[in-house]
Amino acid sequence: MAITLEACHAVDVLQQAFHRHGRPQSVNTDQGSQFTAHEFVQAVKEQGCKFSLGGRGAWQDNGLVERLWKSVKDERVL
Repeated sequence: MAITLEACHAVDVLQQAFHRHGRPQSVNTDQGSQFTAHEFVQAVKEQGCKFSLGGRGAWQDNGLVERLWKSVKDERVL
């Protein structure tokens, strides 16, 4: 797993998830550059999924998970 802002890594993980778990009706992400990149958006839409982005301040909706990922990244648990 790569911790970068490159869309190619996000697309790879997205495709692995589709393969492993099937296609969801929608994919919702934050507004990170890797998720707003044309490559990522196209990969979602090619699967027939709806694509949505969390709005400004959406991180507050999921504070515990956001804090977990911050800890994982900072402490290089992965």
